[in-house]
Amino acid sequence: MKELSKYIRSLKAWSFTAVLFLCAHLSIAQPPLPNHSHTNSAESFVNAYILDALSIVETQALHFGTMTIPTSAATVILTSAGFRSVGLGTGNITLLSQTPIAKVAAYHVDGSVGATYVIHLPFSTTISNGTSSNDMTVDNFTSSKGVTNIGTLNGSGSDSFTVGATLNLAGGQPAALYTGTFNITVAYN
Repeated sequence: MKELSKYIRSLKAWSFTAVLFLCAHLSIAQPPLPNHSHTNSAESFVNAYILDALSIVETQALHFGTMTIPTSAATVILTSAGFRSVGLGTGNITLLSQTPIAKVAAYHVDGSVGATYVIHLPFSTTISNGTSSNDMTVDNFTSSKGVTNIGTLNGSGSDSFTVGATLNLAGGQPAALYTGTFNITVAYN
């Protein structure tokens, strides 16, 4: 029995040593715990698009045509489509068909294909026969692009538009050739 008790003690000692060795081995062999501060990233793109320079050229000057001297204050309206008429409720004036004839102002625009642009029309301008007391005002400028005044450049990067306006005459406006200038600008929309 002594031997059996010695054997059991030895077996217990061996089992305890084996368990300790196994625990120590497992703790050394375990991989490190995962890092919980995981980050994500995404590749992002950045772009820039530079448009061609926008240019405008006048291809036809605005001309209200030939008319008679009004008996009282009158307006002559020239639409951007080229239709000329006497303003309602204004003085007696006759619009003539002799030269020089009425013509809308016409413009050609070049820039980047498919881009849109806005037309900036003047509020008013003055035309004169050289005597300031006879000056006439031109106002109510309109473009063939409608009330938005926005155009789109075609597949060749070009477009065109026309401009009309209203001429304001005094009663008895002196007979003469009246001239003046105005500015039209275009800008990318």
